[in-house]
Amino acid sequence: MPPHHCLIPMVKVIGELTYAVPIIINRQYGPAFVVDTGFTGSLAIPGSFVDDLRARGVLMKGDGVGLPVTVTLADGSEIVQETIIVREIILPGCRAFRDVRVIISPTGSVPLLGQGILSKFSSAGIDQREHSLVLVPGGLPW
Repeated sequence: MPPHHCLIPMVKVIGELTYAVPIIINRQYGPAFVVDTGFTGSLAIPGSFVDDLRARGVLMKGDGVGLPVTVTLADGSEIVQETIIVREIILPGCRAFRDVRVIISPTGSVPLLGQGILSKFSSAGIDQREHSLVLVPGGLPW
């Protein structure tokens, strides 16, 4: 039975007003992902990180190439970005997702966790005292 709610430890990004959470990619820890409630995709990983994950064998042939997507940026402009389909993404101690479309963002950008995953829960919030992302699986009360 899934937990009543998930508490995923967050780390405050130094010099920013953002928090990052660990993500497990194909059973290996990947980079920390900034929680971005304005990002409608599931995950965005910079191209340099994708290259590193491939070199380390985290991403393999089972992680397919996805169709390009048009992304609207915060300033309203649109760009086309490549995607990959990752076999498994795990929020530690919470839930696994299979065959997740991940946007390959420009090198130098930060990895993002967005609404594509957060919206799979009935509730998502930040516990400031515990420095945790609190996720409540669908259909369960607080």
